[in-house]
Amino acid sequence: MSRNYSIVQLFPDSPGHQCGYCKSKKGFIAQGMWAHALDVQEYQALLDRGWRRSGCYCYKPVMHEICCPLYTIRCDALGVRLTKSQKKIAKRMRNFLHKGSAKLNQQETSAGDDTMDGSVEHGHVDLEIDAETLEKMASRASGDLPQGAALLNGDLADSPRTKVEGPSDLTSSETGESTGQTTVTTKLSERPASSASQTSVQPGEGMDPSRPPCKKQKALRRERWRKKHGDAPLPAAGGCGGGGGGGAPIPLEELLKPPEDAKHTLELRLVSTAPSNREFASTKAASYQVYKQYQMAVHGDTEDKCCMRTFERFLCATPLKGAPPYGAYHHQYWLDGELIAVGVLDVLPSCVSSKYFYYLPRFGFLSLGTYGSLRELELTRQLQRSRPELRYYYMGYYIHTCPKMRYKGRIGPSDLLCPETYTWHPLSACEPLLDKHKYARFAPAGPPLPAPDLSAALVLYDGQPMRYRRYQQLRGASDQQEMGQYLRLVGPAVASQTLVFRE
Repeated sequence: MSRNYSIVQLFPDSPGHQCGYCKSKKGFIAQGMWAHALDVQEYQALLDRGWRRSGCYCYKPVMHEICCPLYTIRCDALGVRLTKSQKKIAKRMRNFLHKGSAKLNQQETSAGDDTMDGSVEHGHVDLEIDAETLEKMASRASGDLPQGAALLNGDLADSPRTKVEGPSDLTSSETGESTGQTTVTTKLSERPASSASQTSVQPGEGMDPSRPPCKKQKALRRERWRKKHGDAPLPAAGGCGGGGGGGAPIPLEELLKPPEDAKHTLELRLVSTAPSNREFASTKAASYQVYKQYQMAVHGDTEDKCCMRTFERFLCATPLKGAPPYGAYHHQYWLDGELIAVGVLDVLPSCVSSKYFYYLPRFGFLSLGTYGSLRELELTRQLQRSRPELRYYYMGYYIHTCPKMRYKGRIGPSDLLCPETYTWHPLSACEPLLDKHKYARFAPAGPPLPAPDLSAALVLYDGQPMRYRRYQQLRGASDQQEMGQYLRLVGPAVASQTLVFRE
């Protein structure tokens, strides 16, 4: 019986290159492979073994050798608890949409650990693979493999793969016929947007010194409680958004709810990056302009380093295959008809995986990087309602040795992946180990993982899928060491569904 396969090409001799965090010239060391086609189930399994993708290039850090160890981090979106700073950022956006000004009162501005000083905030980004490295890997990839919408179909397997299917809850009137394209639009205000003009940003004039300072909402709630209940003890606070006066959790969705009678309109669109998607094709030029401005202002790139070719390879190209809603997307933020920010993410069977986030620098005062994380958490919770297993928000890698990248740990409760046993452990339990050692195993000591079974390996040779043993008979191959390393890195579940290209 026939089945579909993922197809990869191994790059076992990938040299070290410059680290995007500590800037070590050859410190970033990783195993890599080019994915010509990758089913969403296989990519989910790769994420859960420490892999990551940049375009079609998949890589896994060599944790014992790399200069800045990278630990996969995820958050349970259903149990997320926001910090004061994150709640303040949500309120800042709400104030901006409602009044046209993002200014908070003095007490709210001093709460939390952020300041609204007009500085540009870094988006939630990963800096492991630079444009030059990605271009080199693309040049090594064979162009003779199937590149169509479907995975390679063969009759090698004993039984068909178990498909992840079901009706998509990400649909709209703009979804194309049988093309796999998906566009989801969420309007955050009923005021019609105008695409003819850019949004006017008015930062405001500050507080009126002749008026007494406003009280924090928390203090006002306490006053109301005292008037009503006297000296009765205050209820405990709780919930993902902090506690209200009655102690009931405030859902994330409530914090992000659009204001009534808004001055500005914010519209979110989840747009599939499938080449056949007309909506993605029509917005790609605008998205590229946002990317270019962000890279030049925030990361200091020159204009030639952030060309359209780099943008397409890095943030548009995808090997992922799967029935909607699974696949690669651009989460677009439209303010009064102008594209101001884009979150690049993958929707997978167990998670929403955040890849990159970029925005127009002139809107940096809205802390869009953090606000984008809150919106992606909200998206994960939305998808989980119809797919119970999809409940995690993957934030890429946590780099404990790089203080500026520890911000991912503030979205919690979060777990880190043990680099040796591939089990999940609370970040709070891992931090003491990482304070002492750059590289750490989080799981207790136990038996080693079983040795790889080469009989599980599959290859694509001369256009035909076959087992590795058969390939050895045909070619007399002596690459057992390379294939054994591949099996250890990807695991048996991926190896049994993925063809390794052999020339």
